[in-house]
Order: sequence, then C-alpha cells, then structure tokens
Amino acid sequence: MIKNKKILVFGSNGFIGSNFCQKISPKNIIHKVSFKNKNLKNINLGNYYFSDIYSLIKKNNFDYILNFH
Repeated sequence: MIKNKKILVFGSNGFIGSNFCQKISPKNIIHKVSFKNKNLKNINLGNYYFSDIYSLIKKNNFDYILNFH
C-alpha cells in the first residue's frame, strides 16, 4: 500500500479519480488538479495550463503523478 507519499492527481472529479482519492487520501498528501471550466471547448488543455502545471510540479517534490483526466 502507498503510505506517506505526495501524489498529484489529474481528473480527481471523475468516477475513477474521485474514488482513488477517497481511498488513498487518509494515508497520503493529495494535490488535485481539475479542469472544471465547461466553457473551454476544443482547447488543448496541456498547452493552455502548461505554465500553471509546470510551476506546481516544480515547486513540489511529488512521489507520484497520476492522470485520470
């Protein structure tokens, strides 16, 4: 089991991501990234949020980065 780890989770609002965060969060530090803005259509989110995501990863020393997006 994963314990005492810093985990970055993309897509934490979806079914799989939310269930994962519920099960793993009591033993770990979870950082959630979600793209809830429904007005964004046909935009490459990787490029749109690159600077924000890059600075988040650079500032923190994550043990795992998971993508459920």
